[in-house]
Amino acid sequence: MKAALYARVSTKDKGQDTANQLFQLREYCTRQGWQVVEEYIDHESAKSGDRAAFKRLFTDASRRKFDVVVVWALDRFTREGVFETFTYIEKLRGFKIAFESYTEAHFRTTGPAGALMLAVPVSTAVDSYRCTESIPQKGPTAVMETQSAGVAVSACG
Repeated sequence: MKAALYARVSTKDKGQDTANQLFQLREYCTRQGWQVVEEYIDHESAKSGDRAAFKRLFTDASRRKFDVVVVWALDRFTREGVFETFTYIEKLRGFKIAFESYTEAHFRTTGPAGALMLAVPVSTAVDSYRCTESIPQKGPTAVMETQSAGVAVSACG
């Protein structure tokens, strides 16, 4: 399999470096028998997908330049939130690209249980997002009245 590595640190000026991430990812790919064909490196916050290497990774994924994206940890990939993280992973899957988080074995789409390993977190993330979005529909007065009566308020209940 052809692998793309994605590494990120938040800043250039605070002594942070992607070298340790990349070293471990290269060794992992070697053990898996995968050929590293590209390394994508960003030196900026992951609170947005507007990062040069991150965007290039998705462009190259759409062209099927590799078979799997390997990251050191999900927070190196993105910090936009659970729903957004799984949206990116689903986008890769739509390109027929697998995803692996080196330090988080349960965040992998490779192997026979790959889809299953992500199904529960994805479902939870989507439900959580829908629940959060429904809070304004309940009305602030109803929520406050319910809370003042000592009843826990759930966006979904």
